[in-house]
Amino acid sequence: MNQPVVGVLDYGSGNLHSACRALEAAGARVLLGQRWADFGGAA
Repeated sequence: MNQPVVGVLDYGSGNLHSACRALEAAGARVLLGQRWADFGGAA
């Protein structure tokens, strides 16, 4: 089974670390970026 990839956009609202850890615990591979371009235009 393929591991889902989830992009998380850091726009400065806080508690990003906990959100990313929860996604990883659920089996996702987390990509963290500060701009849309950091994700290579993924949709």
